[in-house]
Parts: sequence; C-alpha cells; structure tokens
Amino acid sequence: MTTWWARMRSWSRGQWALRAAVLAGVVVALVAPVLDGHAPATLLVVVGLVLGVAGAAVPDRHALAAASVWVLVSWARTDAHAPGVSAVVGAVGLLVAHLAAALAAYGPGRMSPDRGLLALWARRGGTLLVPALVVALVGSLVGDRGGEALWVAGAVVVVVVAVAGSLVARRQP
Repeated sequence: MTTWWARMRSWSRGQWALRAAVLAGVVVALVAPVLDGHAPATLLVVVGLVLGVAGAAVPDRHALAAASVWVLVSWARTDAHAPGVSAVVGAVGLLVAHLAAALAAYGPGRMSPDRGLLALWARRGGTLLVPALVVALVGSLVGDRGGEALWVAGAVVVVVVAVAGSLVARRQP
C-alpha cells in the first residue's frame, strides 16, 4: 500500500499542472464575488480551500463535487442579488477545476496528459462558457427586477446550451 506522499512524488509535471489548475479554479470561484463587492465569509473560503485541495489530490472522487457545492453555498451567503462579472469569473473557475480534474483522472499520476486530449477538452469547455455569458448578460440587463424568473431562465439557458454543446462535441473527433 502506497502512501499519499509516495503517490504525489510519482505525479508527472503535467499531473501537477492539472491538479494545480483544479485548486486554482476552486480558489477563483470562491473569491469571485469580491469582483462585485461581496466578500465571502472567511470560514466559507477556508472550508472551500480544504475541499479544493482534496479535489486536486483525488480528482476521481467526490471531493471536487463537494467543493463546487460549497462554492455555490458561499455565493448564496453573499449579498449579491443579480449575477454580474463575478458569476462569469466563478463559472470559469469551476469549469477549469472540473476539466482539469477530469483530465487528471484519465490515468495514473505518472501519466502526462496528451496535447490532443487537452485541446479537445479546451474546445468543449469553451462551449460550456456560453451559458455563463448569456446568464450574466441577462442578469445585468434585468438586475434585481427579475427575481426568481431570472434564475429559472438562467437554468433553462444552461440546460439548452449544455445539450447543444454535447451534440456539437459528439461530432468532434
């Protein structure tokens, strides 16, 4: 049975980069509300960091999903009412974290990621940014007047674009 330290020492440089991207994505998503003037509570950030480190260490487990849920909880605890720049930055952070974790989990830690695979997932990730931009645009136009209808419309946009993106990605090699 190998220790955590022995596993970490066997990671390739590419694996280290992917796992650093996982943690960086979680950190960016956690502190994104600051861009709109809404600082998250310190405890929420600390717990999010711990979950982000766990998600980077074992990307094929549920720690990153827990970190993502925790990020959403921290966003809900801020005083922000309408999505703004922070929503887009936070979405980019979570997307980077999830893509990097998926790539890191493709094989053993000593395996470096393939450039073609990185490019494929970068294209797919770019497709998924479209709903974040649309929701932020609608949120900035509607502001606080939208209420719950804004979030329902945002969820519909996310689902429609995600399905369309998966259909487009299916046709790619």
